[in-house]
Amino acid sequence: MVILQFLPVLLSKPETTTSEATPMGFTMALKAKYEDILTFIDLLSRTDRIISIDSIDISGEGQAFTGNLLTVTLRGRAYVFR
Repeated sequence: MVILQFLPVLLSKPETTTSEATPMGFTMALKAKYEDILTFIDLLSRTDRIISIDSIDISGEGQAFTGNLLTVTLRGRAYVFR
């Protein structure tokens, strides 16, 4: 299960053109096995888009690292050019 939520984004065209990168905040929540979460974070770090991660929260029940599902909440920013 993956849930991806973006913070409010301005959809109108800016009055001046600029080549500055604009941050777009996001929150992502996933529920998966530990190994799958590691793979996902590795793939995320290899993307061509500039991404900064502000926080990663991981929680689980019982012996979470032996096969049970973990819940991960990742908050960050992706940078886009206008």
